[in-house]
Amino acid sequence: MSELVLPKIDKATINKKEYIFKNLAKIINPENVLSHADDIKPYETDALAAYTQTPLACLLYTSDAADE
Repeated sequence: MSELVLPKIDKATINKKEYIFKNLAKIINPENVLSHADDIKPYETDALAAYTQTPLACLLYTSDAADE
């Protein structure tokens, strides 16, 4: 099995996360932007629980026209 290498955390991006969230809220319903640690915890892994990395945020897709 090959070794999976996760990307290094970009501290400049982490430092701009509030700016990023504020701008995301302009183009997506803010309720669909998960950024609190408790909310994004389930998204740390995919099917391979051995590989984990906390995302900066999670964007929830919706096709509901009311969100546009």
